[in-house]
Amino acid sequence: MGFTLYLIAEDGEYISYGKEIELYANHKDAVAMLMFIFSKMELGKWIRLRRFDLHDSDEAFCKKDVSKEYLEYAEEELSRS
Repeated sequence: MGFTLYLIAEDGEYISYGKEIELYANHKDAVAMLMFIFSKMELGKWIRLRRFDLHDSDEAFCKKDVSKEYLEYAEEELSRS
């Protein structure tokens, strides 16, 4: 445990938040990842989950890192609660 998690969507957007063990302890990061998953599922996009690190074949799909945008969005949503 302790490897970086990546979620890569079919449209080239991807997110990555620190280490796996940190993600479980950090509520904002977990909410941001769930928001990313749900937003892509609504659009019918496939999502790759990489638990330990990126594979060589993943680099072609990683076009835009949207980690910061989803983290900000999650912070906004959590502050409303």
